[in-house]
Amino acid sequence: MSRQASGSVFESRGKLYARTPIGGGKRHCVHLDLPREQADARAVVLAGIARDVRATKDEATVAMLPKLLDRAAVANADTLKQLLELVERIVAGRIVAAKSVPATSLTVKALGDRWVSGELAREFPDHVRKKRSTGDDSNLLTKWIYPLVQNVPLRSFTLDHAEQVMKALPPELSGSTRRHVAQTMNRVLKMAMYPLRAITANPLPSGWMPRLGATKKQEMIHTDEHDTYLARSEVPLMSRLFAGFLAREGMRHDEGEQLTWSDFDLKRGLVRLDENKTDEPRTWALRPGVARALTHIYELRGKPGGDKLVFSKDGKARLRWRPDEYRDELKVCGITRPELFTGTSVTRPTGFHGLRALFITEALARGESEAWVTDRSGHKSSQMVAHYRRRARTFKEAGMPFLAPLDVALGLTDSALSGSDSGSAGGAAERETSEKPGENLEPPSRLELETYGLRNRCSTTELRRPTA
Repeated sequence: MSRQASGSVFESRGKLYARTPIGGGKRHCVHLDLPREQADARAVVLAGIARDVRATKDEATVAMLPKLLDRAAVANADTLKQLLELVERIVAGRIVAAKSVPATSLTVKALGDRWVSGELAREFPDHVRKKRSTGDDSNLLTKWIYPLVQNVPLRSFTLDHAEQVMKALPPELSGSTRRHVAQTMNRVLKMAMYPLRAITANPLPSGWMPRLGATKKQEMIHTDEHDTYLARSEVPLMSRLFAGFLAREGMRHDEGEQLTWSDFDLKRGLVRLDENKTDEPRTWALRPGVARALTHIYELRGKPGGDKLVFSKDGKARLRWRPDEYRDELKVCGITRPELFTGTSVTRPTGFHGLRALFITEALARGESEAWVTDRSGHKSSQMVAHYRRRARTFKEAGMPFLAPLDVALGLTDSALSGSDSGSAGGAAERETSEKPGENLEPPSRLELETYGLRNRCSTTELRRPTA
């Protein structure tokens, strides 16, 4: 049984003081502006705080003790109660004291590991944002940066070290990857400067970051090729379901993989995306065929709990579907267009972003507004959407078919029973889709001006479609 905490109170020049052991043969003295009886009781409280904090045997936590005692000595009843709750959380390990690392010994690898593990985000939540996914940064550090500079103390890191890393990158590495490596080094050095204050200045000068030239876009799969892929039973159903979902709802690949059943309201046909690249939660109505397909899968799996992943092989682990696996499955389905697998002089082989491009292109070709698209894709500027308008015009002029309802394309529902895939899944009025693509080339019903990177769209003017 632990010994009852006791504190000593002594008087000096007419004032009362509490003397509390804090370890290492040291005692901390604080003035108590209280009557004697209350001062004795407060000294017992201080001794209890000291006993509990010292019992953690954590140097960083014990180092907080003098400040905790100072605050407890002058606290009123309400503040003291809050302080004791704080101490309880510290002792229980729910609050971790930041561990100081000597600036002279902090290396590139030591800081990088603390960053990708989330430790820095927990220690400095106001200045280091918690990352949704650290896989890319961890891979860049491990593959390209650590082999050359992992043991270099941050105080000794110079521009020459950064140049050494960049010169060692393979010539065939894409410009975007090279820039990402540079950005990762720069981020580590910025955190070393603040909030860690291990260095006084960032050795990388302004303008050092490699310029990002014209990037190759992924080759976009055509709608008929995509629906052929969805219909082939040789490909696992989960792969086809996921590809069809991305092409019809416009999510990023990593956003879709993290969805759980609690993110969907299948009764109303809604999906909610709280965590995403732009950190702006958004909700929208699913396309009816998507809602029907997901409802079918939900019931087929025995109505799993809300915390279960939607797109997974076993309901537990993430799908972790790779672009090369997707391309191999396209070949199995007899899709052989060379550009999809080798790219061209201006495009890369198709992948998951190609499905996102298909979503935007097909939506614009169907006459959906820019707002409809960005509600789902998460793009923040009109300029990003404008990149796809030429593709959409070509799509319509070539008379390319629109995407089939997802439940029909997957063979989950008979087309005669499925109905239209326009409008929302919650029973909103469905638009007529009998016209052939390419017949009606009038401007969309809502004209939205490009803003060239501005966060907010320009004011818009409603234009009525000409009536027949």
